[in-house]
Amino acid sequence: MHEWPLLIFTLLLGAAIGLTGIAALFGAFLRAGGMNDGPLAYTLRPPVIAAAVLGLVALAASFLHLGYPLNAPNALRHVDSSWLSREIVGTSIFIGFICLTAFWSIWKGTPNLFMLLVCFIMGIFDTVFMGELYRNTSVTTWMHEYTHVMFIGGVVLCGALLGLMLIGPRAARTSGVPVRWMFAWAAGLSLAAIAAELIVLPSYVSFIETAARKAVVTLPFPAVAVYQQFGDVRCLHWALSLIGGALILYAAWKAFYQEKLRFGTAAVAAFFLISGAIFGRIGFYAIHALA
Repeated sequence: MHEWPLLIFTLLLGAAIGLTGIAALFGAFLRAGGMNDGPLAYTLRPPVIAAAVLGLVALAASFLHLGYPLNAPNALRHVDSSWLSREIVGTSIFIGFICLTAFWSIWKGTPNLFMLLVCFIMGIFDTVFMGELYRNTSVTTWMHEYTHVMFIGGVVLCGALLGLMLIGPRAARTSGVPVRWMFAWAAGLSLAAIAAELIVLPSYVSFIETAARKAVVTLPFPAVAVYQQFGDVRCLHWALSLIGGALILYAAWKAFYQEKLRFGTAAVAAFFLISGAIFGRIGFYAIHALA
């Protein structure tokens, strides 16, 4: 496959956006629960810095996709009419602001929850721009609403899981702070992302089958034909996602009803779920497999 830089870019950028949102959410709950600035800084600084690093790595991966990286500014000339220009501007603003937020958290000692929320909102707009960019290409398998569900679902899924693993253990070490609700949020958001994809999937499969019957070909690649060849990748995507979903639900049940914080189980669940997301992106970019 020729599109590894784009796969890395979209996945890591989505993870960075999701991490800002979950850090803002968990931070608000922790502050409302009585956590003062010192412990809150200890708890939230790692995910904020991690989001900035993920954003920068995603940006570097996007440049690897360009044949002539120095010509990238030329893509900014048509923000009023081009989804590509809008996506580039949105990504640049988000990465710049999350880096500023990370610097603020280091300089001031406490992450600014409002800045994190603004980062998340910017990131969601950028994710929508990205989805529209793909939906408005000539690639049949990208034209469905499933593209938006996949990208936004990746933001929610990766953000929830990484947030739980980066925030939960530190919050648990802070005296008097219950964290079992973090497992419930992580499980609920992860399962919601999987459910949304499952809900849209029948319509997407029907859309692909209709294109196949009409012998739709998008040059220079036969998108529908390539999609049909990668059924094993899609099966692996769903197998890993469902196993991971069952594990994170089990970890949440243990945490909420038995007050046992199974961070190890949650880490294994995160491995399966994020691996499933990766194979989902491989299936999405399989259009270039025969290039």
